[in-house]
Amino acid sequence: MKKIIYILMIVLLTNLVSASLIIEIDIKPSFIEGEKVTFDYTITSDKDQTITYLPHVSCPNAPIAFLEEKIIELKANQPYIESYRDIIIDKYIEPQTCKAYIQITSPEKQLIEKNFTISTSPSFEFNLLTCKDQSCAEKSKIFLKDELIYIDYESEVQNPTIRTALLYPNEIQKELTIPTSVTADQIGTYELKVTASKKSYKTIEKTTQFGVIKEQANIPYTQPQKASKKFNLFYLIIPTLLIIFIVLILLYLKRRKKQQLYYPIKTEY
Repeated sequence: MKKIIYILMIVLLTNLVSASLIIEIDIKPSFIEGEKVTFDYTITSDKDQTITYLPHVSCPNAPIAFLEEKIIELKANQPYIESYRDIIIDKYIEPQTCKAYIQITSPEKQLIEKNFTISTSPSFEFNLLTCKDQSCAEKSKIFLKDELIYIDYESEVQNPTIRTALLYPNEIQKELTIPTSVTADQIGTYELKVTASKKSYKTIEKTTQFGVIKEQANIPYTQPQKASKKFNLFYLIIPTLLIIFIVLILLYLKRRKKQQLYYPIKTEY
């Protein structure tokens, strides 16, 4: 019975310690590109005490700021008010739901958090293709001189606005409208730059390279080098001699057995 009373007292005291801290987080429900993620927070205690805590922001797909542990001295019923500043939302950050939180690590662990959203334009999949045929069944990065090169794209959104520039090996740049085809009239490396945009999406920038060569590289077929006669004879003679040796031993043992049958060993009494 005494043990039960002690356990109940410990639980009650623990609850009282946890209840002695009141934490409030004030943050905007949403942030857009160019804004800095910030939030205000208030920590109030019903008694004088020292606490250690971590203010932070957690996002599933965004840069993470360094954790900074803070130690403060709280006075009874005197609110401690502070602000936390995190990352600036740039054009590369995807839309997502994040959490602003205050984590008390001492004297008692406690976590208070509040959700907010990052409202930015989403990106979309866009890939450049260089091919040997119009349907792009045969994709390639290497072409022969004077061969027709087909340039196309793949996109998860329909009819994006596309600006394309092709930089030739002689540093001359030409504007293209893809899908299209060009003749590989120069030997060297070509660079293809594309900007794809769509309303309500991020602008995508892609760069790819392909090469043009004079002719297909012919790698001569090399026959396996024939082993020398001396080498072949060596490997032929050794097994032959070994077989002859075994046969001779078998014949000797057979002959010895016959001799024992016809001429048994005499025993003197």
